[in-house]
Amino acid sequence: MGLTSFSILTAFFMGLMAPCASALSVSPGRTDVRLAPGEKINTVLTVLNDNPEAMQVDASQKNWFLYAANKDTVASDWIKIHGKTHFLLKSGESRKVPVTIICPKEAQGILVGMASFIFRTAPPSTVTPMISVSIYLTPAGTEHLAGEISKLTARFWKHTLMVGAEVMATGNMHLRPSGSLLIFDDKGTQVAQYIVPQKDPVYPGQTRGFIGARQTNDAALPLGAYVLKAHLVSGDLQLDAQKKFQIFADEKIQMEGETAPT
Repeated sequence: MGLTSFSILTAFFMGLMAPCASALSVSPGRTDVRLAPGEKINTVLTVLNDNPEAMQVDASQKNWFLYAANKDTVASDWIKIHGKTHFLLKSGESRKVPVTIICPKEAQGILVGMASFIFRTAPPSTVTPMISVSIYLTPAGTEHLAGEISKLTARFWKHTLMVGAEVMATGNMHLRPSGSLLIFDDKGTQVAQYIVPQKDPVYPGQTRGFIGARQTNDAALPLGAYVLKAHLVSGDLQLDAQKKFQIFADEKIQMEGETAPT
């Protein structure tokens, strides 16, 4: 993995730490169901106005990710929002929004959609915010869970050694990998452990970077040769990979396969 890829990983990591706030909340934040083709299930989303002012709310559904085999499926085919889709919520008021999820008969792998809620005060502001919650539908019997760790890297960032992995979903299901990234010295002794918590999904055919959080505040590793080993799990799928690297002076690192330290 080159420096550019690691910069992307670092930006992703920093983005996770950015605070966010919303005047509207929707729960649950994620709905994950597995249905046989033609089967349906009813669920409820709860919308709460945390704003001191009343809010006008517009509800809608949309596709977020479509596996290639489902490219002709529109959101309204499988996500049905019932009742009023335009309503007023007073400050502190909540509303139950019934939703039916229907598994299209020809669907395969995974369908990912969003129930989205645009909200505005009266009179409206110049910015129209929106909050969305995800809906995952797995057509039972069509799943192919597969993936690989496509890249491993170690780099210094602000004088701290950081390690990361890129995971590719090679089947027709999304992955939510979690696990550990371990560093061993040239004698085979483990010298550092990083944990990868379950975070954002990796959709079929796509790759996502994950950065490990170091579990101890040990002193910096001395110059020398090391091995980075990854063990990640997503459901029943286990992903393992390893790569050698060397730490040089001035916080330069050369990964196995690279022509020079960076």
